[in-house]
Amino acid sequence: MALCLRAYRALAGAFPEEFKDAYGDELVGVTEDAIAMIWRHHGRLGLVRLLFDIAVRIPIEYLAELRRDTAYALRTLAASPGFTLVATLSLCLGICVATCSYTELNGLLRDLPGVPEPDRLVSLSSPVSYPAYKQFRQLDDLFTSAWRWPWSASPA
Repeated sequence: MALCLRAYRALAGAFPEEFKDAYGDELVGVTEDAIAMIWRHHGRLGLVRLLFDIAVRIPIEYLAELRRDTAYALRTLAASPGFTLVATLSLCLGICVATCSYTELNGLLRDLPGVPEPDRLVSLSSPVSYPAYKQFRQLDDLFTSAWRWPWSASPA
């Protein structure tokens, strides 16, 4: 029963701040008073149902808060159409630039000149010394070929 009460308190702490400010103390207090009676009448199944009930209520409260925040944001944006237009255009421009940059970079990396099979290309995550590069280049059974970017490895 004490374990169930600790779990209930932990779950009650996961509610949104506004909900905890309004109902937090009352939520835990009522449960502390009623948990012995739940244990006597329903046993373990009653305690599991109590924990399940609060676990289901947490996402519902977050969704309700999200709905209220979304409604407030839409009302605020509708009240100032000039700001809404500038914010929307800024977001569209930023998304467009990021998408175009990614597409260009992806196209450049997929079609590397001199690489017949770019899907088999391997890149090392950390800089490699020049002696290690020469060793990699000699491993014909592991790598077909090896080449070195001048800025990614420092000669030792």
